[in-house]
Amino acid sequence: MTMKKRTVTLVLAMFMAMLSASAQETPLTHFMYLNPYQLRTDPSAEVLLLYKGYVAVPGIGNLGIGLYNSSIRYKNIFETDAEGYPISLTANKFANSLKQKNNYLHLDLDEALLGFGFRFAKKFFFTFDYRLRGNANISFSKDLIGFPLMGNLNYLGDENPAKLSLGIQASLYQEISLGIQHQLSPKISWGAHAKLLFGAFNVNTRNLNATITTSEDDYSMFLQYDADARLASAIPIQLNLDNGKYEVTMADLDLSILSNAFKNVGAGIDLGFRYKPIDKVTLAVSVLDLGFIHWKTSAQHVSSAMSDGGHFYHDGGFLFSGLSEDDIMQLADEDGRAAFLDSLADYFPLHSEAISGYSTFTNPRILIQGQYDLNKSNRIFLLAQGTFVNHSFRPALTVAYNGHFFHVFDICVSYTLARRSYGNLGVGLGFDIGPVNVFFTAHNIIPAIDWTRWSKITASTGIVVNWGHIKDYWAERRRK
Repeated sequence: MTMKKRTVTLVLAMFMAMLSASAQETPLTHFMYLNPYQLRTDPSAEVLLLYKGYVAVPGIGNLGIGLYNSSIRYKNIFETDAEGYPISLTANKFANSLKQKNNYLHLDLDEALLGFGFRFAKKFFFTFDYRLRGNANISFSKDLIGFPLMGNLNYLGDENPAKLSLGIQASLYQEISLGIQHQLSPKISWGAHAKLLFGAFNVNTRNLNATITTSEDDYSMFLQYDADARLASAIPIQLNLDNGKYEVTMADLDLSILSNAFKNVGAGIDLGFRYKPIDKVTLAVSVLDLGFIHWKTSAQHVSSAMSDGGHFYHDGGFLFSGLSEDDIMQLADEDGRAAFLDSLADYFPLHSEAISGYSTFTNPRILIQGQYDLNKSNRIFLLAQGTFVNHSFRPALTVAYNGHFFHVFDICVSYTLARRSYGNLGVGLGFDIGPVNVFFTAHNIIPAIDWTRWSKITASTGIVVNWGHIKDYWAERRRK
């Protein structure tokens, strides 16, 4: 294989790895015995029986990145040779593989800037976390891809319009949380995190929809659309989208930005409950990221609706049934062509206005878990989980194994089953080097064997310093 072909293949593989994934997953630290970050996703976890306290190394205590998508698959985009390398695009196959609506790409970011926890009065564990969090969700309809790939003749008739939709919800915010975990009895524990949120940036589209109907008689195309979005930024920005100016100005960067970083205020809560019906079985339920942010710095409302810009306007939409003789003559001239293209903007005006503010919800999650302890060092989990994003529910089912050995090594293996995604094998490794816990996790290791099956990138790493490690967890649990 030539160097050029290898380079192209590598680029395509990296591109597909960035785009292809399925449903959000609970980080593998959730299952890792030696890792106090269990409390992040299970507020009722029995960390107080493992440590007297911990401190996350500032800046590198935890860095987690996840890229997900529900529908884009390498095998549906490319026709491959015998070795699995792409030789051509399969546009129709790709378009037909998409769901009719709610295909999505999703990005998660979680960076621990500061965090610590400590045991108090033997039955309580308190935590403090300061994190930078971000998520971006892009949802789109099948026709948004299918219409440009397959052409309008695949959408003939009033009963078969192309339905184009695009949704964007993206937020970057700071999270400060105070947590408590309480061991009520040897069988029951509960926990909660109260959160204060400070938004830095948000884009929230409420409506980006269009329909294109192609006539069966003369193949004319009729477009109707609506567009409505809101955005806010801690960096002062000003939009001027009226009258075709489309201007975006940004204020000079100064100390005022620091104060703006704390003006978009919100709140949230995590809750967890854990019960042991028998000695080796544990049941747990958690609700995470139940909250909101109110955005008001540089808050803008952007909208667009069809306008009567000339002879293509018809009954509230844009009707294209061919070019007139005057249109053709105008397009033959360079200046006339530029003027013609500029005139099309009159049909699709953008408007912006400053608003006092608006609110968005964070993406709440629910986790229902069963745990069975095989012995002192090994346990298995069954976890049903789901995330609410943009009025949709994204479920997943995870089976996991965790083993810890010599009070030094922490190993976790998981398999997650999600809609249209069945190859999500994850691995987590942790090492206790004295009081220092170093961990690495990855939710999808199959690409290391066969890169054509890459379906997601989800990974985390971090360093936590703990003290007062209780060597015999089981003896401690019996004492409680």
